[in-house]
Amino acid sequence: MARQITIWEIASTFNSFWFQLIPPFMAFFILMFHLYPRLSFVECFWTSFAIGYILVTYLIYIICGLTVEQVDVYVISGVYIFALLVGFIYFAKCVRMFKKKRKSLKDEILKEILNESKWLWFLTALCCWYFGDVYISHILQKDEKGAIWSGGSVWADIAFHLNVITSFLHGKNKHFNLLEQPKSTIYAGYPMSYPFIPDFHSATLVKTGMTIRNSILFSSIAISVSFFVLLYCFTRRVLFGINGNMITKYNGQYFVKKHEDREEEEEEEEEEEDDDDF
Repeated sequence: MARQITIWEIASTFNSFWFQLIPPFMAFFILMFHLYPRLSFVECFWTSFAIGYILVTYLIYIICGLTVEQVDVYVISGVYIFALLVGFIYFAKCVRMFKKKRKSLKDEILKEILNESKWLWFLTALCCWYFGDVYISHILQKDEKGAIWSGGSVWADIAFHLNVITSFLHGKNKHFNLLEQPKSTIYAGYPMSYPFIPDFHSATLVKTGMTIRNSILFSSIAISVSFFVLLYCFTRRVLFGINGNMITKYNGQYFVKKHEDREEEEEEEEEEEDDDDF
C-alpha cells in the first residue's frame, strides 16, 4: 500500500519551490544584463543556479554572523526578499536593454532556444532524468510505515552532511560569528576544515520550515545538471573551430555561424548608435 502524502508535505514542497527559484532568478538576469551575448542564454541560465545560491547563502551567513550570531528566519526572509527585488530590477533593465536594440527579451530567448544544439538539449534532458531519479529515490525517502531510507552511494557521506546541517540549527555551530571558524562536527575542539556553505544553505532552508530532504534535493539536482551542461558549453568553446569528431565539427560550424551573426548584429548596433549621436 502506497504511503499517502500529507498536506504538510505538499505545503513544504510548494515553499521549497519558491525559495529554490529566487536566487537563480536574480543571478540569471544579472548575468543576462552584464554578460549577454558574450555568454549565451543557456550558459547564463545554468550558471545562475550556482551563482545565485552562493550569493544568497554567503549574504545570509555574513548578516547572521554580524548581528544575531545564529541562523535567523527574519534575516533569511529579508535576504530572499532583497534577492527577489534585485531580480525584478535587473529583469526590467534587461527588457529596456533589448528595447533599445529594437528587440524583445522573450523573442531573443526563444530564438536562442530554437537555434541551440540538439546535442545540448539531449544532454540536458538526460541529466535531468538521471539526477532527478537518483536523488529523489536515494535521499531520505520515507516509506509507508514512516521509516526514512537512503541508498546507494548516499551512504558515503549523507550522515556527515546531516550532521553539519543540524549543527547550525541545534548543535555546536548554532551560535557563530565571522571571527571564528565553525566547529568541526567530527573532531571535538577543532575548527571545521570542510567547505560548509552548501550545508549552511540547507540549514537556512530548514529554518524557514522546509523539510531537510527538500532542502538538499532541489539544489543538488540543479547544481548537478548545471555542472554537466556547463562542462559541455565550456568544451564547445575550447574546441571552437577545431575539426574533431562529428559532434565537435557540427557544434563548431554552428558556433562559428552564431558568433559571426552576433558580430554583425553588434556592428549594426554600433552604427545605429553613431547615427543617433550624429
